Amino acid sequence: MRSNILDIIKKQWLIIWIIAASMMLITIVASAESFFTLSPLKRVLVSKDGHGLLFSSNILEKPEGGSISYIPSYKTGDSPYYADLYLWNFDTKDEGSRYTEDINYKLEAKFTDTEGNFLDAEAVGARTVVITPTVPSGSALTLSSESLSGELTGQTLAYSDSSSTENAYTITFTGWSLDDDTDICVQIRAIPTQKNSGEAYTDLSEIARIVGLRKARVSGSNGWKANISEMTSSNTPTDFDAYNLIVSGSGKATITISWDTTKLDVNKIFYTSTDNVFGYIFSGEEAEIVDGGVSDGWRTITINADTSKVAQNNRNRYTLQLYKTGVLDDKTYPADWDTLFAKNLTAAESPNAWLRVSIE
Repeated sequence: MRSNILDIIKKQWLIIWIIAASMMLITIVASAESFFTLSPLKRVLVSKDGHGLLFSSNILEKPEGGSISYIPSYKTGDSPYYADLYLWNFDTKDEGSRYTEDINYKLEAKFTDTEGNFLDAEAVGARTVVITPTVPSGSALTLSSESLSGELTGQTLAYSDSSSTENAYTITFTGWSLDDDTDICVQIRAIPTQKNSGEAYTDLSEIARIVGLRKARVSGSNGWKANISEMTSSNTPTDFDAYNLIVSGSGKATITISWDTTKLDVNKIFYTSTDNVFGYIFSGEEAEIVDGGVSDGWRTITINADTSKVAQNNRNRYTLQLYKTGVLDDKTYPADWDTLFAKNLTAAESPNAWLRVSIE
């Protein structure tokens, strides 16, 4: 019997091998299908417009269609005037997402008008602009009628595996008239250069802005702004279950943030003394939670922002993540952004708002 079986195997070995191989292949495919069914992979899509988000700034932005936009810095008093420039290695809409290598870059600056047209020495006159690295410290760049453009090379946003990175600069405008010199500006570009390996960056783009001076109508509040990062003309609040409130700026301001806890709540890691991830001091001089909690269904945080205070790490940005509470079963609300978010409006002026921010 055994001899007959061996004879059959010898004569039909090719057919037997094909059957065995097929059975093994079916087993492998079935195992693979089971693996991907039990462990689904998250598909992450990055559009071309998304490139450069991990190289960001409080002032500079990615040029749209090659066009560099203008931003005024509102000031009062007499010259010199100061503006803060910060560069970051994270997406401003998601500070938890940061670039995984050093970002080597250079800063280029030149005198222009608000449209980006280059200014000559006669137009510049006795005015000067000095861009001084403060964190980390370094040599300053000075623009004048004798040096209408220049650059700071060898700049680096150093990667850290434990936190995001920030580089800071002070821009000093000397000789400006806030009434007459609104069209005399400085164009600043931050341009990624080469990785430490010598390779070019293919996933980052330059960020730039034309910075000018304007007279502030009200002292203090013009240096700060608040926005919901998800809010765009193509989105509605119903597209999200959570929102990121970003308050940023320079100078001194009192920022009051209130929210209806029956509809929204703030992720505690963003503001509690024991859990917060950004080091905000939400007890004491920098900020406080009014009434120690909920009052009439509303909770309020008051932030005493002041970028000149070293004790507050010269903080120029606060981020709070708000999410819809479980009370809301109907995901169609809020119907529009004005219902979700009201800026510098009283309760009487925005009775249906879920979130109110006042900057003074």
